[in-house]
Amino acid sequence: MDIIDLEELKRGREVNRKFRMFLVPAAIVVVILILANIVKNFYLEIIQLDEIGGLSSVFWVNIGWKAASFIAGWAVSAFALFITGFFARRGIHAFRRSQDLEPSKVPVVLPAIALGFIGGLLVSQDFYIKALAFLNSTAFGNVDPIFGQDIGYYVFIRPFYISIYSFFSGLSVLVFFYAIAYYLIVLIGRDQFAINELIHNQKLIAHNVINIALFIAVRIFSYRFTREGLLYSTVVNTVGASYTDVNVLLPYYRIAPFLLVAVLAAGIFFFLRRNIKLTLASFAVYPLAFIITMLIVTAVQFFIVSPNEYSLEKPYIENNMKYTREAFELDKARQYVFPEKKLVTPEVVERNRDVVDNIRIIDIPSTIRNNIQLQSNTNFYSFYDGDILNYEINGKETPVFISAREVDQNRIPDKSYINTTFRYTHGYGIVMNSINELTSQGQVEYILSGLMLRTTDPSLVIKQPRIYYGELTNGRVIVGAGGIDEIDSDGNVNYRYTGSGGIPM
Repeated sequence: MDIIDLEELKRGREVNRKFRMFLVPAAIVVVILILANIVKNFYLEIIQLDEIGGLSSVFWVNIGWKAASFIAGWAVSAFALFITGFFARRGIHAFRRSQDLEPSKVPVVLPAIALGFIGGLLVSQDFYIKALAFLNSTAFGNVDPIFGQDIGYYVFIRPFYISIYSFFSGLSVLVFFYAIAYYLIVLIGRDQFAINELIHNQKLIAHNVINIALFIAVRIFSYRFTREGLLYSTVVNTVGASYTDVNVLLPYYRIAPFLLVAVLAAGIFFFLRRNIKLTLASFAVYPLAFIITMLIVTAVQFFIVSPNEYSLEKPYIENNMKYTREAFELDKARQYVFPEKKLVTPEVVERNRDVVDNIRIIDIPSTIRNNIQLQSNTNFYSFYDGDILNYEINGKETPVFISAREVDQNRIPDKSYINTTFRYTHGYGIVMNSINELTSQGQVEYILSGLMLRTTDPSLVIKQPRIYYGELTNGRVIVGAGGIDEIDSDGNVNYRYTGSGGIPM
């Protein structure tokens, strides 16, 4: 006889109760922290987009479409899984009744919702981008040489159609394996039924045959995209349809949908007549036809194309060359015959002064290094990059090189928290030099330089030289703190931020 210690049992229940009391608040705290992090990321993204040009409206459009894609994917996936789970459970109940057992209590709704959530996440990743491209599509006014479709279809419309097909194709596979897993978990895992009894259960067979038929039905729609995908194959190291693609695979892909319809109809016909062997044999025709086609493709490529590749593949390579030239507008290039070259004299140079003045003679990496050496002006400023732009200098449009003088956190003398966060917050001014002039010492000729922003053109005035957003000044700083001023200019001047950017605290 077993002796039960009631006191020990009570203590165990008390421990379990206390553990549950701890677990629920802990779970709530974790959920709150996760949600807070998501909200924080959204908020920071919106602020950043608004500060670089009021672009948060674009962000919200993307978020809206992403959320709609997620909800639609979740709802459709959960509904499909619920339906297959419902029929699976009904078949299981019938099977258990035949074995004089109680109906199974394995849930249907919760697994469908959980797996549907994953389906929604997968759909929301890039479906919304393709949907927005589809809704804003435009025609290119040019067609491909094989199918006669406008090129805009391949850029904007086809990816959207493929994403819809891919979703339903993947969902049909998920539904099939979900049903199989449901049967195995409920029947084998719980009751150790004989496999022989299971595979002869009519409701189980019917359910899975229907799932296979649904997969085949979805597959029928894939062959349009598979045909068009031939345009993305490779022919002699170029992109495009080849001789074998057009003469063997293309006819097969045109026939394949009708073959699938016939296979599906035959499978359903034999299934309704309860002839499982012929049902499965009908479905087997589909992969068999594909294998035979691949063997034909290999034979044609090896025995027909390879010995005479130049003449057979020539028209398809010409298509690649033609449409590549059109894509880059190289087809609009014209040939000109230039007269005999003449000696370049000072008069010729003077007549082409605009051309000569736009010839860049400076080296950009060397100019950046030169700026760091000569124009940092303090230990904590540096230059990262620059751009060539056209400015009106002394009344004449001139190409110049501009580089921003930014604070470099790695060069701050004392890298304390106060200095890196509150004091050294911004860069100061820019350096501008000509792209085609050098000094007698071989250095660049500055048009605007120094912390005083000296310039050779009085019209070049920088009203606000401080740089809080740059390629080096991209860390986190705090401005406007009580009692702490920012380092400005040469490091001996104090400053307080007067802008409206950033996150208020």
